[in-house]
Amino acid sequence: LDDARLEAHLFGFDRISTKKTHGVLQEIQSQRCFFCHNKLGKDFDVDHFIPWTRYPNNCLENFVLAHSKCNRNKRHYLASEEHLENWLLRFKDDELWNDFESAARSITWESHMANSLGIGRAIYGSLPENALLWKGHKDQFVESSSYAIQRCFESWFAV
Repeated sequence: LDDARLEAHLFGFDRISTKKTHGVLQEIQSQRCFFCHNKLGKDFDVDHFIPWTRYPNNCLENFVLAHSKCNRNKRHYLASEEHLENWLLRFKDDELWNDFESAARSITWESHMANSLGIGRAIYGSLPENALLWKGHKDQFVESSSYAIQRCFESWFAV
């Protein structure tokens, strides 16, 4: 472990300001909320797709822009398979993968696409059958399906 990772392991992780990521994420997401797909206005947040409470991953590819209301509703929940599939497109599409890597370099932000994908796979893969996943709105949840989750990740690896 390098010194920074050892310190984080021993003393915990701090949340960091994500303001620097707003412009590149707006461009990558075409000014749309990741969850509801409506146009973003001025009231938006950076959401950790894999929630910070599950794994403190501040890599650019784990961030999605969401309306503040969508972000507040999602909170610390894992998103449904529908949202997972959309998130996985970031890793599947070579052009988008390159966009994330070059955007991260341009704003000097951490990006480890393979690690973030592995974290997502491990967390979603360890869910019990029928765990509740956030689909949208305040209290809209769906039960997870290990088959559907496995299919999401297999479609990525089939490329």
